[in-house]
Amino acid sequence: MSDNGNSIVIDIDASTHVATLTLNRPDKLNSFTRTMHEELSKALDQVEGSKARALVITGEGRGFYAGQGI
Repeated sequence: MSDNGNSIVIDIDASTHVATLTLNRPDKLNSFTRTMHEELSKALDQVEGSKARALVITGEGRGFYAGQGI
């Protein structure tokens, strides 16, 4: 799993071929920012380039997501 202080954390499990993207702004109920849009785009490119066959999007903390539709 890679965090690096990003607001989107990605984990690609090579053994199960499942990618998990975690929205990582629990203090703001994972509401989206412009930076998160860029991070999400890069994360999705990374998943697409991997051997993942499934993608799970989840949110850190008590709220999955607050804000505009993704």
